[in-house]
Amino acid sequence: KEYGSWARRCGEETAVTTSKITTNADMTTGKGLDIDAACTITTLTITDTCPMDIAAGLATDPTVTTLNLDTGGKLWFEAGGGGGRLNAAGDGALVLDGGTLDVDKDQSIGAVVTHTAASTIDVASGKTLLFDDNTTAGTPAAAVPIDVGAFKLTIQGTGTLDIDNQNLRFNDADSMIQIDGAATFLDGEITTSADTTTSG
Repeated sequence: KEYGSWARRCGEETAVTTSKITTNADMTTGKGLDIDAACTITTLTITDTCPMDIAAGLATDPTVTTLNLDTGGKLWFEAGGGGGRLNAAGDGALVLDGGTLDVDKDQSIGAVVTHTAASTIDVASGKTLLFDDNTTAGTPAAAVPIDVGAFKLTIQGTGTLDIDNQNLRFNDADSMIQIDGAATFLDGEITTSADTTTSG
């Protein structure tokens, strides 16, 4: 289903499955996606500001099979939210396609992350965003790296981005990671699979 200015609530008693949710208007505090029980969203495409609040302590993690964070879109985990986990490890796909992931509360996301256009990850002071992905490759098994591609990935805020046992990888000559702020902390490795060039 397509929604403009909406609030979509997964009720506590019923497991909800929705095939498609898109946005076409910015939403403010207390709007957007309010998830209080197990639910599945097959495709969620964010092109505007969309708060997401997941209740803590759910028996089954809610799942977004494919989450597209497109240009102009901002997925916002608010400071006053529940902080519940999105996706069991590796259960979903997060496509950073020009949007912003704005985290103001400790948050865990299980997803295979791809970066297809210049995007931003913003983690508030004292908060941690954990990406964990159980997709493995090679011997010994290791999580598939997050390739930066021919784009700039901006990491900002003064919180912590924890990419678990994954790593960020420069895989293109134009790959760039911009870290804004002396107190920004990246808990993970940066590796290379291609020569990169200077910029500026």
